[in-house]
Amino acid sequence: MEAALKRKFLAFNGSELDRVARRYLDLQARGYDTERFRKTFAPELAGFIENHLWGELSDEERDFLRHTRNEGDETLFHLFEPRILLRATYLKSSYRSPTMTPIEFEKWCAKMLRAAGWSTQETKATGDQGADVIATKGDLRLVVQCKFYSSPVGNKAVQEAFAAKTHYAATHAMVVTNASFTPAAQRLSTSTRVILVHADDLISVDRWIQRQDGV
Repeated sequence: MEAALKRKFLAFNGSELDRVARRYLDLQARGYDTERFRKTFAPELAGFIENHLWGELSDEERDFLRHTRNEGDETLFHLFEPRILLRATYLKSSYRSPTMTPIEFEKWCAKMLRAAGWSTQETKATGDQGADVIATKGDLRLVVQCKFYSSPVGNKAVQEAFAAKTHYAATHAMVVTNASFTPAAQRLSTSTRVILVHADDLISVDRWIQRQDGV
């Protein structure tokens, strides 16, 4: 039950989650001890769940949450605080300058992956064999092409990421861009299983991988 609830909450995104995450950061900045922090934040967390997650839950999951709410806030925090903390970390560190260089964008992508709990290695500018960043977490190995473009990203990036997956013996391949993807690139990504992600969604890299793996 708890695992299913965590998965649903990890998949949630949107402006309301950002609002709650900013409130989380604001309370953290006040230096409250753990007990006071949770007592202050608990109503916001409960309200967010009821207003924005409730409709995605089964009757059994709703009953479980009602029970945990009556028992106290520890279970609620155990279930949902990691997602809020992940979003808060992203909000603190996700600023992207519109004038950054492609190399700076690669470094930004590596930083976002680390914020999501991955270990990263940036490849050399030449001879990278289609991967700008190699990221690992547990048994997962991800090769990432980073494209800081002013126009849609096409097939070539998908082809390069697919080749890099084989070259680096990776489990997954991804192309990340600040722009969009051409329809041809989207079609090719389906057959090659290369994940296409906008930079704003990179912090949720685990969700994209789980979606591809059917988890």
